[in-house]
Amino acid sequence: MKVGLFFFEYGILYALRNFIRQEGRDSVSDLNILTG
Repeated sequence: MKVGLFFFEYGILYALRNFIRQEGRDSVSDLNILTG
């Protein structure tokens, strides 16, 4: 169960990184919203 959770979180981080790379400058505001 822990391993599955690890890969789940890793997948989210990987997708987020790709999203930031695609969005460019707009992602900065989105990242601020996500991090609060």
